[in-house]
Amino acid sequence: MKVLGILSSPHKKGNSVLLLDAALQGAAAAGAEVEKVELAAMDLDFCLACGHCYASGECIHDDDVEKVKDQIAAADGVILASPNYINSVPAQLKVL
Repeated sequence: MKVLGILSSPHKKGNSVLLLDAALQGAAAAGAEVEKVELAAMDLDFCLACGHCYASGECIHDDDVEKVKDQIAAADGVILASPNYINSVPAQLKVL
């Protein structure tokens, strides 16, 4: 079993990372292969609403989103760790 942890917080020592690390440690202790992705450290471009993805199935941006999508597809489980900023998630998670 493979578990992917996705951290959307830009804070490397915040509560979200502490909780995600604990969850991944628990998954690893249960025998899962774990991997963590930190969105704030990745190259993520904002959507331009150009419609190219609808026409071709591919985004115009050559960024790390495709890499994360492949990691999600390969995982048996995904944990999203995110703080709540003004009743929503951080921009990094919205881009993903």
